[in-house]
Amino acid sequence: MTLRQFNEVYTSPAANNSWFSWAIHKSQQWLLPSYPSSDHTYVVLPTVKEIAKNILQSYIEEPATNSSSCLLTFAEFRSHYATDGERSLTDADIWLLLQYMAKELGVAVANDVQGYGASHVVIKFPYKSQAGSPRATIDQHDRAIISIRTTCDALHAQVDELQRKAEEYTQSAKEHYGEGRKAQALYAFKKKKHLLEILDRRLKSLETMETLLMKIEASQNDLQVIQAFNIGADALRSILGNEDLSVDTVDQAMMKVQEAFDDQKEVEDAIVGASDQINQTDNDQEDLERELAELEHQEQQRLQQEQRLQEQQHILQEPQRQVTPPPRQTTQSAPPPSPAESELARINNIFGMLKNAQAPPTRPLTEQRQRRELEPPI
Repeated sequence: MTLRQFNEVYTSPAANNSWFSWAIHKSQQWLLPSYPSSDHTYVVLPTVKEIAKNILQSYIEEPATNSSSCLLTFAEFRSHYATDGERSLTDADIWLLLQYMAKELGVAVANDVQGYGASHVVIKFPYKSQAGSPRATIDQHDRAIISIRTTCDALHAQVDELQRKAEEYTQSAKEHYGEGRKAQALYAFKKKKHLLEILDRRLKSLETMETLLMKIEASQNDLQVIQAFNIGADALRSILGNEDLSVDTVDQAMMKVQEAFDDQKEVEDAIVGASDQINQTDNDQEDLERELAELEHQEQQRLQQEQRLQEQQHILQEPQRQVTPPPRQTTQSAPPPSPAESELARINNIFGMLKNAQAPPTRPLTEQRQRRELEPPI
């Protein structure tokens, strides 16, 4: 759009249109091409919007060191945001950005703030927690802070200049003294002494101004803290004023919670009881299996014992079948043996066979005697 259209759309009621009158006659720039009349001077609006949003985002992301960090002079704004990547903004570009930001992004701009020895253009961003919503305003406290800050900046510059001149006079006195010009050396020392006195007064003034500025900023921080306390207290009071948040409702809620806990405890007890029954069934099954294993073991031992007994009986009966006594020859003159005598004879025969089966066989006595006779005497 043309510059005239831009001024008609993005001119704030509080803005001073004289700010932009001199910018039209600037040399041709990438953002503000210059043509013979304002109807042929064009503004690249998408680029303006993009840069303005980037500047506001950079401000929001910067850590806030104090409550006055949202206040900037035109020179401070230019030193912070004049470089956007590879693009460098001129003063005319910055004026157009400020005009757009004042209209669309809630940035306040004032060009008549009195500072140290001159008036300053001051830019104030909205507070970071409120960026983009309420429009920032520059009040008397902001003007006082700008006045003190510009005074401190001027005093810092004066202190640096006085220190530089004092060092020059010291060097000059050394040179004059080395060349034998004692009067000039003494004059240089007097000038140095006078400058040091002024420097001491400037340092005291600077200390006072910085202390005052710190107290003002601390008071503003305290004010913001108190405002936050009030907002929090009002929010808490509104919450406590709710009908659902009273002593009776709290008691009822706690009773419901306790009942829920009791129900949950009953469910847990039921689950634990069922688990115990299942575990008891498993234990009973294990006991039954153990008893069954013992019975099987006992049955095996009984079968083994019976088998051993059968083997022993078999061993006892086997010799009786193999060696049987010859039948007794009876005569008519001898009476037949009685049943008791025949039973005793059978038992004696059995024991005799057992002895013969256990004892090793012995050679005949005659054979042993013959061996001893054939052996030579010792």
